[in-house]
Amino acid sequence: MDIELLKTFLEVKNTRHFGHAADNLFLTQAAVSARIRHLEELLGVTLFSRGRNNIQLTSEGERLVLHAETVLLAWSRAYQEVALETNQVRQVSIGARYGIWTSVMHSHLLALHERLPDVALRAETYPAETVINMLMDRTLDIALSHEAPVFRELECTPIGQLKLVLATTLPRSKRNAETALASNYVYVDWGSQFSRFHARTFPNAPPPALRTNMSSTAREFVSASRGSAYLPSSELAIASQPKIFRVTEAPVFERPINAIYRAGSDCIELIRDIIAHLDGVEL
Repeated sequence: MDIELLKTFLEVKNTRHFGHAADNLFLTQAAVSARIRHLEELLGVTLFSRGRNNIQLTSEGERLVLHAETVLLAWSRAYQEVALETNQVRQVSIGARYGIWTSVMHSHLLALHERLPDVALRAETYPAETVINMLMDRTLDIALSHEAPVFRELECTPIGQLKLVLATTLPRSKRNAETALASNYVYVDWGSQFSRFHARTFPNAPPPALRTNMSSTAREFVSASRGSAYLPSSELAIASQPKIFRVTEAPVFERPINAIYRAGSDCIELIRDIIAHLDGVEL
């Protein structure tokens, strides 16, 4: 199968518009439509329901998304590794579940680059279940996740902790949990365990002003709107102005950070070196 068909499929999925997908891919709209029809014929299914100004994935299209992303990632990895052989450069891919790539992790990546200048690093974020699947598919070398894996071929090393605190830009006189949750509160989706913690701790909380799974978006919204959100404690010291403060009376939510990798990886020593460098990270 031509991987360009999968690239086109994902672009239409992302834009929900054949014309916009064509612009992004530098193709004509007719070419995009022809590629999607060709892919549908190859698979024997309909991938999109086509209404006027309403392009939606069918159930078959939904099921293809993860497979298409996995194939393209595997192809990209293979292409890069073959090209890198000429220069004797090693490559390591690190995938983290949403919420772990904070500013602290960015600084660790820079330190890793300086420590291992001959290593080409790749770092991306994915849903929690996806990083484990990608490890099993060998499209990732290291996964950073809160959950420990259940597969025997995977090793798990605790490297740190995520500490979430209720943070706000409200003045000191209003800096309490009740007021914070009623003042432009941003609910950040930190996963199912955080959801249960939040519901148990604040059963009568009013609806949030914003829901998001991006901590950077939450931080900027809070900074700009005199709002509040549960954020990593490490981000409070580097948050943009106005200053963001911790609501000290509010409960803290903590989760471990694990580095997960395949025990039989062909770059196991490099993986262990990187994990040792990340050990002790506090978010």
